[in-house]
Amino acid sequence: MGFGWVPTLAVCLVLICPVIGTAQESATVSVPDIAKAGETVSIKILLDKAPNFDGGSILVWVSGPEWGVQSSTQVSRGSNTATYSFKLPIDVGPGMCTISQLKFSAGSKMYDLHFAPVSFKVLANAGLIIPSSAEVAITPSQVQLLRREATRLQLQIEHLKAEFSGTRSNRIASDTLRKRVQEEIKSLQETASKFQTLSATERKTDVSDVFFADLQSSYTEVLSALSEAAEHEREPPLLRRVSREQKPSVPKYTLAALAVFRVYEHNELAYTLVADTGSLTFDLAVSSSPEGATVSYKRRGDQYKISPDPTNSVMKALPYAIWTIRFQKPGFREVEVEHDPFRESNHIVTALLIKKK
Repeated sequence: MGFGWVPTLAVCLVLICPVIGTAQESATVSVPDIAKAGETVSIKILLDKAPNFDGGSILVWVSGPEWGVQSSTQVSRGSNTATYSFKLPIDVGPGMCTISQLKFSAGSKMYDLHFAPVSFKVLANAGLIIPSSAEVAITPSQVQLLRREATRLQLQIEHLKAEFSGTRSNRIASDTLRKRVQEEIKSLQETASKFQTLSATERKTDVSDVFFADLQSSYTEVLSALSEAAEHEREPPLLRRVSREQKPSVPKYTLAALAVFRVYEHNELAYTLVADTGSLTFDLAVSSSPEGATVSYKRRGDQYKISPDPTNSVMKALPYAIWTIRFQKPGFREVEVEHDPFRESNHIVTALLIKKK
């Protein structure tokens, strides 16, 4: 009596094992001869055995010209046929599309299905119209916000000039200037936040981020220069540049004050320009002599990005910001050109490439 359960267990094992043994081993695949980009393609799959359980599926790998897709289709209990449908990309190029791999999934494992790979021809769509650029328009409320800020900056410039007229370089004046710039950074951040709340969409745009980040970079640069000048009692590069650009007719302000005025004026001009154009982007024409140079571009503090088109071409929908454009061509010296779209109305950058010796 104590061993009467052994034969029963053996029978149970025999009943269970065939479920695993029925894992699919082969399949036959039928595909259309020709399909056009954008069409839905249906593939007929014939299995060598029908699963005797629910939940089975077939994973299908499709490889096409410059693209691919992988997903699955369900297989019903007792059925050895399945249909797998997928949509060809609308912009796929001409070429051959191949069913490259099939696997059967029983839930926890996948089993290779042996089949003869099949292919069909893909026809491309001619005359597709693909947008190449986009202009980020701003709302009337955003325009009014920028115009108010431009007017406020104009008043701030007048107050600063009155406050620092004839002021000699000293630590008190430098500390006051730094305080004024820090206040403007806070004001800029508040303006950027209000600008987003007035957007026509809830999604935050990268373009507006770039615009306001570039304006803040101008403030942080001059703030750093003021701190360096106060600490080391010398003129950092930014102040030396202001000194070279100073005109004889300019009133006798300190170089530190002039640098701050310049940033305020630049950002006031930026607000006005974007408000007047109603856009956060512009197109920049880049050319070189000789042409065919690789073009890279970046903002202050960023890494260069390579433009997909060499010179001569147009860089579409650049966010309003100060950009540095780099030209590179084998056998020629590298050239970098800065473009300030707020001060330069013609958005054209040219480079004369000189041969290496």
